[in-house]
Amino acid sequence: MKKPIIQIASRRVAEAIAALAREKGKAVGFLSIRSTDEDIPDLSTPGGCVLYLQFDDVDDENIAGCTPMSEEQAQLIADFVDEFTTTNANRLIVTCSAGVSRSAGVAAALHEALGWEIRNAYESDVFTDGKFSPNMRCYRMVLRAMGCDATPEELERLWRRAVDSADAV
Repeated sequence: MKKPIIQIASRRVAEAIAALAREKGKAVGFLSIRSTDEDIPDLSTPGGCVLYLQFDDVDDENIAGCTPMSEEQAQLIADFVDEFTTTNANRLIVTCSAGVSRSAGVAAALHEALGWEIRNAYESDVFTDGKFSPNMRCYRMVLRAMGCDATPEELERLWRRAVDSADAV
């Protein structure tokens, strides 16, 4: 089996990809992250697999009314990757509401841990591609669940790189 490809997508784009895959009978894997106030999208495809998670786009667990990613959810992602690799799907769509922050953080961690290409990020680097703003909590927690761990210095370097490459407002 060739190395899977990761694609980061908004919920709307992911739903369109799933509909097209169902129409063509293609297997696609989806890792779907939604906020606590969103309903569950239909991302099923023949022979594919889907993991649905629900948490808000926050990096701090002390924000009133918000639910951040948990260690258990990060472990579910690590376990899901094992399941995904047993399917016929060679594309993993990581999706959240806008396809900018939570999905980018998770995709970056999977790229770092597994070496899978992120198809729609410049050179697979969401930290320097201005269309993404990776949620660092997601990045750190998924890396840890995958058996990797970024040092505080590495996280600071990645954050600086992202800030330096951001467009001026």
